[in-house]
Amino acid sequence: MRVSEAMSQAIEDFLEKVPELDAHESARDNPHGVTKEQVGLGNVANAEQATKTEFNAHANDAGNPHGVTKAQVGLGSVLNAEQATKAEFDAHKNNTGNPHGVTKAQVGLGNVTNDEQATKAEYNAHKSGTADRHTADDIDYSESHTVKQKIDELVIEGGGGTMYHDELLNTDYADAHPISAITGLEDRLDEVIIFEGETTGAETVRLTSNQDSDFVYSEGSQYDGSFTMPEGVAANVEIVGGCVCYAYDSQEGKYIINSPTGTCFFRTEGAIAHINAIVKPVLSTIAVYDMKSNLQDETPALTIQNGYVKTIVFNATGVTGKTLKWRVAVRLKNIINLNS
Repeated sequence: MRVSEAMSQAIEDFLEKVPELDAHESARDNPHGVTKEQVGLGNVANAEQATKTEFNAHANDAGNPHGVTKAQVGLGSVLNAEQATKAEFDAHKNNTGNPHGVTKAQVGLGNVTNDEQATKAEYNAHKSGTADRHTADDIDYSESHTVKQKIDELVIEGGGGTMYHDELLNTDYADAHPISAITGLEDRLDEVIIFEGETTGAETVRLTSNQDSDFVYSEGSQYDGSFTMPEGVAANVEIVGGCVCYAYDSQEGKYIINSPTGTCFFRTEGAIAHINAIVKPVLSTIAVYDMKSNLQDETPALTIQNGYVKTIVFNATGVTGKTLKWRVAVRLKNIINLNS
């Protein structure tokens, strides 16, 4: 065969194969049997995929499309109830108007009445005698009478007849006789001045009197309430007093003396006179009887000294950790008054 014939035959053979090549090239049914592993997708499942539109719609779905439960997110114990906002919670927390309606019984004060209480300063003033005392109109004698009403009912009987108390009360004082005009009466009556005070701890306080008496200093100074004596007056004097250690017993509902060893008493006597503008006492040694066992081995002390040219002051010194009530009675006897 000649060359030209051979080439012609080869061209004819190729042209016969062209349709097969075109068919193979256009084939989309994996004519070579390529696997997913061969193209690096061995882990991809042969499943229908969502479209981009479907995926976006699912991703933006806020209606719990997967049905997640509260237990799955660690809130299994939370109730399905409306919660307060932060603003509501803060407003409730800062509400001081008893929003829960708490009663006095719930806080252990069921027996307390809704009455105004005295302040500590008012109580101390009342106890120490610097505040107004109770009057006979304030104190009940019985369910139907005050002390004043009961006194008004009393009668005084004597050789001259009977007089009611209110008649005496309303008598004109211009007709009254002074004590000095009644023979021997002034010598029989002693003048008694009471001085009181309280110590808390080991402090020192001045005992004072609120009596209306010529023997109580009242000239508007720091020594008001101290003992004084008019010029030209002398007398025998007896000074007695004491102090008690006390506390409030909440079970009994009253004040009690801590024990018999929580007391001390003292007494002295002598003479006292107003000499050369100075009130001068001449006293025996003060005898103080105390029980140290209940007062932490400290001794309560009372000192008598000149506080001012016209006064005698009684200074009481307490003991650590104790509250002591002090009372001193100054009894003047055989008073000599050069100006009366």
